[in-house]
Parts: sequence; structure tokens; C-alpha cells
Amino acid sequence: MDSKGLLVGLCMDGHDKPSIRLMDPKTLAVLASIPQPATSQYGVHFYIDPYDRTVISNGDGHILRVSHRQDSSGQWSLRVDDDWDLSRQVSGHCGAPRCDYLVSVKPDWAGRIWFSSLEGVVGTLNPRTGAVRTLHLPDGERVVKAISTSFRGVALASDYAVYLLNADALGRPRIVWRETYDRADFIKPGKWTEGSGTSPNFFGPGDDRYLALMDGGAPRESVRVYRVDARAGHRLLCTIPVFADGASSTDDTFIVAGRSVIAVNTNGYDYFDYTPKPLPGGMTRIDVRKDESGCDVVWNNPTSTTTMAKLSMSKGIVYNFERTVDDAGVPTYSFMAIDAHTGKTLSRTTLGHHFVYEGLQLNGMLGPDGSYYQGVLGGMIRVSPATG
Repeated sequence: MDSKGLLVGLCMDGHDKPSIRLMDPKTLAVLASIPQPATSQYGVHFYIDPYDRTVISNGDGHILRVSHRQDSSGQWSLRVDDDWDLSRQVSGHCGAPRCDYLVSVKPDWAGRIWFSSLEGVVGTLNPRTGAVRTLHLPDGERVVKAISTSFRGVALASDYAVYLLNADALGRPRIVWRETYDRADFIKPGKWTEGSGTSPNFFGPGDDRYLALMDGGAPRESVRVYRVDARAGHRLLCTIPVFADGASSTDDTFIVAGRSVIAVNTNGYDYFDYTPKPLPGGMTRIDVRKDESGCDVVWNNPTSTTTMAKLSMSKGIVYNFERTVDDAGVPTYSFMAIDAHTGKTLSRTTLGHHFVYEGLQLNGMLGPDGSYYQGVLGGMIRVSPATG
């Protein structure tokens, strides 16, 4: 959502026809659209900068800054203001066009744009000069999730390790530290890849002193919390196994707030088969102890989520879409409100019984008026405060 309340989204009409769309926040009508080159299921991460420009990477190895504006007749349009071709830096290591592609872009505290590719190219783009600097992670490591930025540095998770990076005066990325984790050696139901299914999240009361990641362990995955500034051998603050043996995996990034991490279980979720099936489900909150001696499970909720959960800080409520299936195989899709302090389900609003409401573990968003926006298989849904 931009500063005026307009919605910006990436619509995937199949992976071969993505487009950036500008939408009305009340009616969800498409106000303007601009096509993008084909990408994969991973290359969908973008952000809106302080000037309401969409910063996005595309399947051709370019990073774009796209603005939107309204003319005197009231007609909206999208326009590419800046187009940086990084295809040589992204695909040069593998020697063929589109042999690698960009997955994620994020701004840092110095005005650079950081980017990552599927096959482990990590770099910075100086938008003022166009200068690009890169490094390559060890061969065989892939990055399918968004990178994260903080004033403390840049974090990313490959399918083998979690990294903290920063840039030197010339913008060259450098690895501050690297920590391997239990990755498993197979793709679990409900995930796209081996290893972690989450982006690393900076958190901690006021100063981003911690970094949280879900590992890929079996029979249960674990929430791992690292001390950002600790020396080698002292970074891992806690490892907390979550969900049930043999039914524990997540492809959704955490909610983090204060000392708390909230994780959801996507085990069993099928991104390609929408035949309604029961899901193991589960959402859990874990808190870092104030004395940093470890972490504790605060609550568990059995919700079977189909979307990436979101937290309203002002209300202390976690929202998500849930799918349940009755004995006759009929699915019910519901909008859930869960108390972030206790884990108790506060409300469950039925959305429908058709797979068009399937959430695909996509990222939802809370608007300033309390409306909740969620992309689903059938398009976009807005849940107003009156019904949610």
C-alpha cells in the first residue's frame, strides 16, 4: 500500500504472464497494469520506497523502479522510471541467459538496493550511480526466500546456512558471519525446497539484536534464534522444536515483535493440487527470555493456515485465512482472528467453500482503516473491519 492508500500487487497469471497492478483499496478495481517478463514462483518479492515507487526485480535480470500517477482526467498509469540491467552479473557465473534469476530486492540504511538470485548471487546496486557489486555464495547453495535488512546489516538464508552481510565503502558485499543449520535432505510436504522455508527476521526490543530462522530439521523443524553481534560459537541463543513429529514444516516467514516469534505450520499444503485435504495445522508463539538464557513456548493454536499470518500491533491480534475440511470433503475457508497474547481464537468468519479462496500461503496486508487484504487463487479479497 502506498502513502495514499492505493494497493500495488504482483499478479501471476501463470508464471509466464506476471504483471504489476495498481488497485483501488475499496473496490479492488484494477486502475493500471504493466506486464513483466516471465519469472518463477520464487521471484515475487518487491517493496515500495518512500516516494511510492515500486522496486521490483524481474525474470530478465533487471531491477525496475516503477511509479504510478494520475492525469488530469483521473486516469491512472504505471511508468518505469529506472531500469537497471543486472543480467550479466546475475547469469555470468552459469554462462547462459536466464540460467539464474533474481528472487528478492530490499533497501538498506545507506540507500543501496540489495538483491539476491536463486543460485546464490548476492549484490548491491547504487541507484545514484548504477554501480553493481556482487559476491557468490558457495556452489550449490540456493536462496529462494526474501533477504532482510536492518541497520545492523543484511540477512539471507540459503538452503544450507544463514548469513549476516554488510557492504564496504564501495558497496561490495561481505560476509560478516555464516551459520549452518539442520536442513534435512528432502523437500517436505508444504515446502518448495530443502532447508529453511523462512526469510531470516531481525527482531528484539528496540534494537534488532536477534535473528530468527526456521531450520529444516526432521522429524520436527525448529525455530532458531541467533545473537546478531555475538562471536562464533556463541551466536545460537536457542533452538525450539515446533509442531508434531513427521508433520512439521513451514514455508511462511515468521511474525516477529518485541521478544516474540510467531511461526505457522504449512506441512501438507499442496501448491498445485487444490483438492481439499485436512492439514496438520498449528501456530505457535515463542519468546526470548529477558535474561537471554533461552526461549520458551508461550502458546499453541491448531489453526490450519493457507496464508502468511499478519499481526496488528495496535490490536494485538494475529490474522490469517484458515482451511478446514469436513467428513464429506467439503472445505470451509475462514478469516481468523487470534489473540497474540494468549493464542486463543477470537473469531472465525466464513469466506466460502470453493477453492477460489485458496490462499497459496501468500502475504496478506493490514490497511490503516483495519481492512485486511489477501491475495488468493481467485484474485484479491478485502475483509472490512465490520466483518472481520
